[in-house]
Amino acid sequence: MRRNAILFILGLFFLSACGDDDPQTNNGLYSNGIFVINQGNFGSGSGSLSFIDLDDSTIANDVFFSSNDFYLGNVTQSMSKVGSSYVIANNNAESLVICNTADLKFEDEILGIKQPRFVQAINNSEAWVSSWGETGSNGQLTKIDVTSGELISTIETGGGPEKFVSSGSAIYVTNSGGFFRDSVIYKLNENEIEQTIIVGDNPYDLVVDGNGAIWVLCTGFTDWANPDNSTQGRLVKIENDVVVNSFELSNGANHLEISNNGQTLFYLADGMVKSQSINSNTLDNNEIYSGFYYSMIVGQDGLIYLADAKDFASTGEVIVIDGAGELINAYSVGLIPGGFLKVD
Repeated sequence: MRRNAILFILGLFFLSACGDDDPQTNNGLYSNGIFVINQGNFGSGSGSLSFIDLDDSTIANDVFFSSNDFYLGNVTQSMSKVGSSYVIANNNAESLVICNTADLKFEDEILGIKQPRFVQAINNSEAWVSSWGETGSNGQLTKIDVTSGELISTIETGGGPEKFVSSGSAIYVTNSGGFFRDSVIYKLNENEIEQTIIVGDNPYDLVVDGNGAIWVLCTGFTDWANPDNSTQGRLVKIENDVVVNSFELSNGANHLEISNNGQTLFYLADGMVKSQSINSNTLDNNEIYSGFYYSMIVGQDGLIYLADAKDFASTGEVIVIDGAGELINAYSVGLIPGGFLKVD
């Protein structure tokens, strides 16, 4: 279901008055850079985008607002490219905002998906959307048509489907458990789940390495009421849809990235940015930079960009380091930076 642009603009104006990672080619105003997805205050509708220009190492904030004179929505979760459009998921607003890749001009809004999380292009017009559902235990994968705004089909997944990665003709998605516990990733074909792979508790993120293996980072299950039931995180290696190695991480480990040459993994755990060689048969546990970060990405320049949400109430920051942990740069961004998108 879609709203027209006028209703969408009026709705977001009222709210503001009241209070994926391969580089994507973009030949418009925003190219050779990295978008920072700023969630904004919960309930405020103040989600925004910042853009780091890699040509001159400058930052532009509120770039979506600059093109449209309204903010994105309530808890902006992620941003992906599908054909000539960006699809931006607003989690709490339960909307997908579609804008043009050339200038970020608003094109459409898709409604009807409960708690959308991440978007994965299937082709130039269709995409999968992961969502948690109303309770976090009735998640779905929804196929959408970005050009028409149609919800084509849905797949029930249970708790918390999250991030996607493509490998060859297949697409894989983690099932994080949502607010509960799960331990699988799904391999998708064009219309359905083709295979279920058991990995570790609460898989969250995944990447493909330079040899074609899939690595999955599992955060572990956290039982706040009874901590004895909590489990450790895991870093799992998959080849030909079979688990071939699994390393134990601390509970709460999160976010997984890979170097541009596909040889080194980076992840967040224990208040550190850590690295892991894809060729090691044991956990390297290399600590390269300290701090608690909300998200990260490896840029086209090979540098690591870390999202610092600060106190979740004031302006955030993106810290830039190299693979050895040397501080390179820092940028002031929007409120609660929680994700990135690279564009060529």
